[in-house]
Amino acid sequence: MLSCYLASSSSDSAQLFLDFNGVRFTDQKLVIGFVNDQTFTINPSSGPVKGGTAITIIPQYALSSNFLRFCVLNNQLISISNVHSEFQCVSRFSFYTGITNLKICNQRNSCWQYPYEFLPETEVLGVNPSFGILKQSSLVTIWGRHLDVKGIKIYVNSQNFSKCSLTIMTSSKLLCLIPPRPAIVGTKISIFSADMVELYSFNFKYEHPSRLERVFPTVFQSAKSSVVTVHGDHFKNSKDLQCIFGFDQTNRAFFISSTRLTCLVQPKIQGCTSLRIQNFFFDTNMDVKQICFGLELKIVEAQPTRGCLTGGTIVKVLLSNSLVDSSGIFCHFGSMISQASLLIGSLVQCIAPSLIQESEVDLKLSKHLIYLDGHVKFEYIRTPRIFELIPSWSTSSGGSIVQVTGSHFTKNDLEITLGNVLLSSEDAFFLTSTSIKILVPRSNGTLGKTFFQIHTRLCNGSQEIKNFLYVPEFHLNWMIPSISDGHGHMVTVVGQNFDMNVDYWCKFGVSLPTLSRILSSTALICHFPRMPENTFVRMELGPASQFVSRKHLWIKVTASELSVDIFPSFGPTKGGTLIHLVFPKRKFSLNSIHGTCDFEEHVSPIRLINNKPVCASPPGMITTQKRVTVLLSKFNIRLKPTNPFLYYNDPEIISIYPSVLSNKKSQILSIHGTGFRQGGIVCGFGKGLSIAPGRWQSSSVVLCFTIPSNHTKTSTLEISLNGGYDFSDSGAEILYEDGVALTGVTPARVISDEPNQVVTIAGYHFKPGGRHICHFGRSAETRAVYLTSSSLVCSVPRSKPGTVLLTITQEGLKSDAGIWFVYEQYQLALLSPSIGSSLGGTEVT
Repeated sequence: MLSCYLASSSSDSAQLFLDFNGVRFTDQKLVIGFVNDQTFTINPSSGPVKGGTAITIIPQYALSSNFLRFCVLNNQLISISNVHSEFQCVSRFSFYTGITNLKICNQRNSCWQYPYEFLPETEVLGVNPSFGILKQSSLVTIWGRHLDVKGIKIYVNSQNFSKCSLTIMTSSKLLCLIPPRPAIVGTKISIFSADMVELYSFNFKYEHPSRLERVFPTVFQSAKSSVVTVHGDHFKNSKDLQCIFGFDQTNRAFFISSTRLTCLVQPKIQGCTSLRIQNFFFDTNMDVKQICFGLELKIVEAQPTRGCLTGGTIVKVLLSNSLVDSSGIFCHFGSMISQASLLIGSLVQCIAPSLIQESEVDLKLSKHLIYLDGHVKFEYIRTPRIFELIPSWSTSSGGSIVQVTGSHFTKNDLEITLGNVLLSSEDAFFLTSTSIKILVPRSNGTLGKTFFQIHTRLCNGSQEIKNFLYVPEFHLNWMIPSISDGHGHMVTVVGQNFDMNVDYWCKFGVSLPTLSRILSSTALICHFPRMPENTFVRMELGPASQFVSRKHLWIKVTASELSVDIFPSFGPTKGGTLIHLVFPKRKFSLNSIHGTCDFEEHVSPIRLINNKPVCASPPGMITTQKRVTVLLSKFNIRLKPTNPFLYYNDPEIISIYPSVLSNKKSQILSIHGTGFRQGGIVCGFGKGLSIAPGRWQSSSVVLCFTIPSNHTKTSTLEISLNGGYDFSDSGAEILYEDGVALTGVTPARVISDEPNQVVTIAGYHFKPGGRHICHFGRSAETRAVYLTSSSLVCSVPRSKPGTVLLTITQEGLKSDAGIWFVYEQYQLALLSPSIGSSLGGTEVT
């Protein structure tokens, strides 16, 4: 047995080794702890009575892992474990709550004592509400037992919701402020105890805030309770759904749908108040509508309902009743606001603000930021612009037509002024939004420059101004030369009072006007175009290319060359028309007729066909004319046709009615198509184009007279527009068939006014499945019923007494001949005697 004395030390423990003759026995060692100065920290220092709380024991100075052996809590021995250099013991169930002692003991049964509190078990019973308003913070109440702010943690979607600030009200009630969310998303909220035991979880939903759009009615009688219908969106069927009138009255709302509810309006004194809807007690929606007690107040109409983009249009708005005062009245043009003024009682005046682009907006009125009922549409338009006046001058006597081109013209709101004369509606003609024609008034003796102005009554101060010139009356005396060969040249017009500052236009016949060149106040030069020979051409002088003057001269066009007639003088654009040349009485032998036909830029040789000189037309464009000059090379002379050659598009046949014809007689066909023109209509039948006359009805309808055929066959039909020289190539077909023939009718006489009478018609060539019509005279007809190829049955229409011709139509093809049919008048007979023996034998007269 050895005895050792241990010296004092500042450490918590030390190791004891034995040496014998300088040799240390390392396999034998003891651990000695120092406990006089050691302290511990206990965390947590409290826990629920159900136990299971891991109590961490943290020493002040480091200890070896097996230094502490057990702890005693509530007279229960609990082993101590070492986890990551920390000591832990786990509390056990306790029958009592309150503060007790926790003893911590080491291997030598030295113990340290610390207070520990057993807490009652926390229980969460419910949460209200389980939803909130989108983009608003939500206050949630947590109900339960033994609630403690320090002992509760809240997690949102598995993450610590640190922004939820908890406030303890009582041990059974906590408040949690949940921050807003920008969008509607599902959120799971979990409530944990301090030792991370889940106490409660629920899904928190974000709702749209209620939205108030309109209420009806908005005016109530002051002495009666009424019901108001509220229209909006996102209304909820909850016990907290309320109507709030002003600031002091709250009534329960009656839910109808998410967009409609009703409220009971209590009687009030005359005046107006605000109304808003609250879905829940925490709904802070501030959509407000106005309701009034006493007189109804809404917009009836407004004039005008259009104004310029530049603003400034004065609009007068009529209300249903008079306003008591004019304070707080504003006009709302869409999103723009302008001050309103009260004219008299129920008439309010607004001044339209400016706008950038054309649009239609709602015009509303508000009083104290609350909209009145009703609105009108107000259209913003652009101010009119003038681009050009054609012509920009007139003679002092007026009467000229001036075309005004520009933009944004309106029909009813323009004021047009020429000089100091305001034009009446009879002198100004609205064409389109970009074109107006005016009749120039007399100048009242004023000559020279004046102003043409367009002003719209809708826009204050907005007007367009152009210069206009009044010139003296001019006169035409004569033209040099006054005789022309029609080839085109310059002519000099002599007159008086020509103004050197204006443009004069010359117009010859139906040709287009051309601009003249003025030489002096008494002379100007015009270009005389090519004109037909042997004619008198009217020359007119005016102030614009569209103008036809009342002042004119005449010029005579004479023949300067030998002429030749051409036939036909028109043909299709594809060319190839054989044009026959008819030479003048001057003798030309057929052997001497050699040369060409000059179609301006194309040349066609002259040929003899059936001893007649012809030339073929080249291809051309529709409605164009080409002057033909015939050059006879043998004589070196040029002959000029009296008429030009005109091109047209080939006609096209679309349909023919009827398309089935009788082969025994001629009929009239209705041809429908395109490109038909007057003059020279000829119909061609069959391959050899047997020609029959035609009649023009319109550009899309032509009538043809058919040629009978001796056979039942299919034939073609084409149309010519130049007398049979050129035909269409449509490939239209018609069918010749044997027409129906009638041989008899049974009965041939019926009572004139008797209903439900039937006759049987005998004949031949009746077709099964065809459409048969019985014609009784010209006006009455009925549908026939097919029996056999030689018999039909028809019902007889009522008619006056007389004889009519009975005919049959089969598929639109009428019978070749008819049968006379008699309607007889019903007559009463007098019988004498009117009674007789039942055995018979009585003579009756």
